[in-house]
Amino acid sequence: MDKGVTEVKERPTNPSNPKDIPALPGENSSNGNVILKELKKEDASPDVARAIEFMSKDTVSEAYVKEFLKSITIKDGLATLTVPKNIPKGYTVSLYGVDESAYNAPVIGGETKKFKINKGFGLFVFVGSVTKQSITITENGDVIWGAKHS
Repeated sequence: MDKGVTEVKERPTNPSNPKDIPALPGENSSNGNVILKELKKEDASPDVARAIEFMSKDTVSEAYVKEFLKSITIKDGLATLTVPKNIPKGYTVSLYGVDESAYNAPVIGGETKKFKINKGFGLFVFVGSVTKQSITITENGDVIWGAKHS
């Protein structure tokens, strides 16, 4: 014979502590209130999908880009980032969209930037005039990575 629930508990009188409530999948973020997530070709619109992994893989700068992505915090429409110091030898780095324009601003390692996001911003990594990495981060946290990577 199934007895079902036999114990009735009192309704709690104290509200739950939000720290005791587990996060929903994909909700954990130490980066502020926007979680960065890499956009895959199959999840992107056709025009955006063309910009994903269209460039050759560059293993020299790939680790640098991953470190750059880890440095980004987006909260309340403001991005804060620190340009990693370990720019690979022979490479130059530029940011765009940090001043609400498409201008590529060359940066040096160790710089900290804080700015209001206007739709998105990004990073280019060059060797001479050849682009080795292209990253765009949208205001909602989508990461569009132009180069093939692991």
